Amino acid sequence: LGQRVRISSTQFSAVYFWGHRDRDVEHSEFVEVQLTSGRTLVVSSKHLVYANARLIEASKVQLGDVMIDANIGATQVVRVTKSVKARGL
Repeated sequence: LGQRVRISSTQFSAVYFWGHRDRDVEHSEFVEVQLTSGRTLVVSSKHLVYANARLIEASKVQLGDVMIDANIGATQVVRVTKSVKARGL
């Protein structure tokens, strides 16, 4: 929440909703993606993200893929952790 995500090849949009809003339950369907920019993205495995200029499910992101950081531009994926347990908001 409060971050900006790419919605097209030239546009970004603010994140204003988290669809897994259950604070009392841990879900293990999240993917954690760490980037060379120092940022970490944690999203559901089916969440759509841009990697290598394509819109794909987060579960398909791989080490070395290129993603776009809204603040600095292109940045590489340095680690992908699947089946991350996380709680909703």
